[in-house]
Amino acid sequence: METIEIEIEGPVDRVWEALTSQEALRDWFNPTTEIEPRQGGHFRFEGTRGEHVFLFDGTVEELTPSQRMRISLRSANGEMATLAFNLRPGTDFTTVELQHDGFDEQTEDDVPFWDGDELIPLREHVTGIGPTH
Repeated sequence: METIEIEIEGPVDRVWEALTSQEALRDWFNPTTEIEPRQGGHFRFEGTRGEHVFLFDGTVEELTPSQRMRISLRSANGEMATLAFNLRPGTDFTTVELQHDGFDEQTEDDVPFWDGDELIPLREHVTGIGPTH
């Protein structure tokens, strides 16, 4: 299991909205994202890395508002993974911990599938500082 952590300047409710709103996810994460932000809800997105095209279909397995969301994913070739977002509010910031388990840790061209940069656009979206997708 890989764990990535980032501190985001902003309240936990704003970060939670960015993780569970389809419009927000399409802005910072992936423009094809579909989410039903409820336990048992659908989660789906398509992506590319180099010449590779990925399709991920999943389910929101756990949802504790402003605290935790866990999603199970299946790739088009049948590989399984789990993403868990854990939020911890601070005084002027929110700590976001992303736990990723599953899929090969590297793609065929030895590029890490999750390298930590995935949460930087989330920070940019929440704070309004920096580019977003």
